[in-house]
Amino acid sequence: MLATTQKPDLFDSVLHPTDFSRASERAFAHALALALIGATRFTLLHVGHVKPGQRDWQRFPAVRGTLERWGLLEPGSPRSAVFEQLQVRVEKIVVPRGSPASAVLMYSEDEPFDLIVLGTEGREGVSRWLKGSRAEALARATKTLSLFVPDRAERGFVSAADGAVSLGRVLVPVDHEPPAHGAIAVAKRLTD
Repeated sequence: MLATTQKPDLFDSVLHPTDFSRASERAFAHALALALIGATRFTLLHVGHVKPGQRDWQRFPAVRGTLERWGLLEPGSPRSAVFEQLQVRVEKIVVPRGSPASAVLMYSEDEPFDLIVLGTEGREGVSRWLKGSRAEALARATKTLSLFVPDRAERGFVSAADGAVSLGRVLVPVDHEPPAHGAIAVAKRLTD
């Protein structure tokens, strides 16, 4: 089970763009766990067609259902319990059209966020050369601390089943730009 020790100085907001794919499901568990650790604003953003006058919330990952499965909320808890008991403010945003990258960029201009958690396909070789990485391009464009959760990894550091966090070592790539101090601080706090 996930320990929800509050670390308010870690980050104030987590954004998880989702396309409802398997890669996004794995990234969702990591984004939710990090939102819990930081007691933050947690935004799920999807770009896709929505029928006029209707919000398709059922397609989004179930935040309360996941928290109940992780044993952090009682089964059948009201929506308000997520904030009242765990200090996480959840938003689900649907952008009806456009590219995911442009939607995230537009959203981040109005509602800045501290961390973006992205599911990736982890393409390699010719496929990566021909198509490039949308997640990497998005992280570069937003200039925001980003966590890439590859779909092909056997498991990440957050168990989707029970929310357990298991993190022993962290690799933080460092270059002149962007500054790495934010990523190093988060990695240190998560492994303490």
